Amino acid sequence: MSEHPVGHDLLPCTVVIPTRMRCPEPLGRMHYNPLCQCLDSLLAQRAKPRQVMVASAIARDHTEESLAWYRRAFLGCGMTLDVLWIPDQPGLGPFGKIARTFEALRHDVLHLVEDDVFLNPGAVGRGFELFEALRARRPRVGVVALPLYRRATLPTKTLPYREMGQVDGRLRLTGCFESVLPREIARGGAYPDQDGVPAHAVDFFRGGNNVIRRDALDTLRSVRFGTPYGWEVAAGLHLKRHGWEMYYAPDARAAGMHSYYGAHWARRTFLGRDWTRGLRDYAGLSLREIVRNAPQGKPNTGLGPLPLDVYYFRVATSYAMILGEYAPGFVERWLRKVRGDFVEKQSGDLTAGRQKVSEKRRREAIFLAALEALRRGVVWPLNEEVQAAVEAAYDLGARERSRRIEQEMEVLCATAGDAVREHTAGQ
Repeated sequence: MSEHPVGHDLLPCTVVIPTRMRCPEPLGRMHYNPLCQCLDSLLAQRAKPRQVMVASAIARDHTEESLAWYRRAFLGCGMTLDVLWIPDQPGLGPFGKIARTFEALRHDVLHLVEDDVFLNPGAVGRGFELFEALRARRPRVGVVALPLYRRATLPTKTLPYREMGQVDGRLRLTGCFESVLPREIARGGAYPDQDGVPAHAVDFFRGGNNVIRRDALDTLRSVRFGTPYGWEVAAGLHLKRHGWEMYYAPDARAAGMHSYYGAHWARRTFLGRDWTRGLRDYAGLSLREIVRNAPQGKPNTGLGPLPLDVYYFRVATSYAMILGEYAPGFVERWLRKVRGDFVEKQSGDLTAGRQKVSEKRRREAIFLAALEALRRGVVWPLNEEVQAAVEAAYDLGARERSRRIEQEMEVLCATAGDAVREHTAGQ
């Protein structure tokens, strides 16, 4: 396979970008907006999509005037930029916005990109090629996940490919894709080859840089857990339930750089080669400038940063509910993993690259609030409700808090066991 060359006809695909309050800067400084940086990277693609669809929450920032400017710029390149405005609502998340664009999508191949991702200039063309090559050999390929590097244009850690994107006993449901290179490739070892395409089968993917077919997205519109946390795991397991295949293709030419906008606790330096150097007619910021600005962020942009109590509550509850729906045999193991890797210690893949909650009493309170919400079946309580529940658990005496954690664990694990037996009997 060869990458689509400069001047190739527009590709029959749609790039879909869900966004929420990612244009805090006015037009005079629009290149500092993460959404504008994402759109700048699409204008710089060597092989361009015919359609770009932005699914935006209605918000009081500079998104509307920024998109009006980019619509004219895209028309000058032969592309159409369509916008779907969606009333803002808690818990909708990126997948909720993507699902609402379905009727307006014009092509069978869709490239899903997060609004603070800057794509390699060859990413759209290479992603399209990889997807079509796999689909030609495997008709049920629904998703091809592509590399995403955090504040870098190269991977910064490795994992065995069998630990990337697999729902198994390790429960690496978070942090197993972003900035990660399959260890076998890094060491020159054997990595799967799918009829000429280096890729391995996965159970789920990481949002931000993925190619999906339109009919697979249609399947996903019936997914029950489209919340911002864990939606990729829900989507992957839902697709597998309906007979779709998914692959991860670690091709650096199809990568995106995640600026991780607003995350002030993460690395502040840019690593790797700057894709913007030498780009013809490129008017945006360099990747180094993008990364330098990203940790500063602006208040109330995008999804966060959430208060830590709320964030870890969301992680614990969202993945537990997803597993309860699609893989109930792992629910008890997930709860014990959260208890061991979050409550009892501060290091592990649940907290890698994230802010830590230093006080154990607070970690216990977050965990107890999460367990109580799971028992009640509360899918997405408001942030203030989460914080009130955590404070109530925090105010308990140590012995009572411990007793209630044990009690909730016993009830939830028994319920999960019943679900497993029911699932087994139905097969």
